[in-house]
Amino acid sequence: MSSSSNRLDVGSPQSLRGQQSLRWCAALSLIALAAGCAASRGGGLDDAPGAARFDSAAWDDGMAVVSVFRGRVKRYGVWRSAEARDYLVREYLEPTELTKRDTPSAELVPVLKANRLVQFETGSYGYRLMSTLSFRRADGALVRGRGSCQNACGLVTHAWDVVSGRVDSDSYWEHEGQSGATLPAADDRRFADELPFVANMLAHGSVVRVVLPLVSPRSIVRTADEQSADTGLGLGDICEECLAPGSGTRATEGSRFGPMPGHVRAQRLTVQREERTGDGATVRLVDGAASVVAEFNYDAAGHLSGWTIRGEQEFERVRAFRGPYWELVAEADRARVRAR
Repeated sequence: MSSSSNRLDVGSPQSLRGQQSLRWCAALSLIALAAGCAASRGGGLDDAPGAARFDSAAWDDGMAVVSVFRGRVKRYGVWRSAEARDYLVREYLEPTELTKRDTPSAELVPVLKANRLVQFETGSYGYRLMSTLSFRRADGALVRGRGSCQNACGLVTHAWDVVSGRVDSDSYWEHEGQSGATLPAADDRRFADELPFVANMLAHGSVVRVVLPLVSPRSIVRTADEQSADTGLGLGDICEECLAPGSGTRATEGSRFGPMPGHVRAQRLTVQREERTGDGATVRLVDGAASVVAEFNYDAAGHLSGWTIRGEQEFERVRAFRGPYWELVAEADRARVRAR
């Protein structure tokens, strides 16, 4: 990012996490960006050589990869059936606004956009979650991220981008509202939402600092008395809006809530890789107590085939296809996301 203007540097390998660009590019040959087995275009994923890399020319046909996962989410103490869909497609962003442009040009930033939609019901209280992440194709760095959590109570949104170097939230919860904090890009820090798309890049034994997901039901800018607590990688399975920490009573003003100091906390996790010869890899994130917090599974082509977040989420791939998903809006097109 240029120091003289609020603009993303398109070509310099030093911008963002460019110091790591060679390492990223080598690792990107393994990155999981989609799901499914090789199949003809239209019926399944057209797994062109190198299509699992951010920077592969296979993405230049403009087609997207749509992956469907089914599983369950634990919320309010009960496991709920859930579906997740990933939409991955190349785009070009204007370097100041970081907004999409349809016609590529030399000044635009080539990115791979990863949209994830998750939905599940909790009785009459349903959840609709969405994240939109734009990874720069040259080095896999996140340049723009948005997340929203909708439920029957209201809407919470979070936004981050590399130009502003800030994370900003808008919450309907008492004493939250609009809040923000400085959070410049860092080589070893990721939002939890990034992990399914980048975990297969991470080297065995490395440490990643994980910030709460941009898809979160509460502000990710925390109060001062919460700094020592671990972060979660998902929504969490407590009624955090109802209870004071460590008690069975409802929170009162001052016990749970308070002024936002503009701090974003991160959890340090260690990467463990298990290579399965000819059959892909498993990447586990382990906390300081040597407990597995999350596990991501990848097939032999490096594509995400499922994941688990301890005590919160369990998903497996059921379908994938490559094509112009934005054109598939007829009732008959629903068959493309049904399990085989």
